[in-house]
Amino acid sequence: MRFRVQPAAGFAHQNPIGTRRVPHDGSEPMADNIIGALIPIVAIVMGIGLAMISVVNGYRQRRTLIELHHRERLTAIEKGVEVPAPPEGLLDVRKPSPHAALLRGLVWLFVGVGLLFALPHIDSDLRYVGLIPVGVGLAYLIFYLAVGRREAGMHPQP
Repeated sequence: MRFRVQPAAGFAHQNPIGTRRVPHDGSEPMADNIIGALIPIVAIVMGIGLAMISVVNGYRQRRTLIELHHRERLTAIEKGVEVPAPPEGLLDVRKPSPHAALLRGLVWLFVGVGLLFALPHIDSDLRYVGLIPVGVGLAYLIFYLAVGRREAGMHPQP
């Protein structure tokens, strides 16, 4: 009489590390599911958190500089000394370069064209998704042609 050895019910093989068994049905163990779900959540929270920290830090630095300049002015007025000029760039609001619209337009346009060529190979239903960034890029380019060139001519770059 021959005996057949059967694997334990519900398990197909031992994990290569040998510490736990892998279920026979091909599903992942529960710990891997939780870790796999936490990775994108942590990445999103960290990305938004770092952006918020950067904004708050920039605001605090600017506020500190304004307060220090204000104290310096008050001290100069009290002593009767000439009031110092504000530091460069402290009160100026930076206006973006007119050429920024050209750069943004070109980037959006080429990203859209790349998606138009790449997405049909992945899924035919995604064929026209690339038209969205193409439209945004064309809008930036039209804005640059209509307004940005004039502004660039009025404010030459140093």
